[in-house]
Amino acid sequence: MRLLWDHRNNLLHESDNIVAQQELDNLNRQIRQIYFLARGELQYTEDCYLFQLSMNQVISKDGRYKKEWLITTRIALMAHKGRLGRATRENS
Repeated sequence: MRLLWDHRNNLLHESDNIVAQQELDNLNRQIRQIYFLARGELQYTEDCYLFQLSMNQVISKDGRYKKEWLITTRIALMAHKGRLGRATRENS
């Protein structure tokens, strides 16, 4: 019975680890896709603090930090693009 229980636990933890690693890989991919684009758009705005760390430093952080960085960076990009759109319409 003990062997069966150990086997079950090993399978559960192994699959959890695989899912966790896939999630981290996905976060890293998203960071690589957005980092340089966002830095180019935001480096001279109040959101430049998002790029105090290099891309590799952001990728080296834990999953929670990566998620928060991605969400904050996306919001900052959307806000910046919204400000640019308003300025363009006002100047037309």
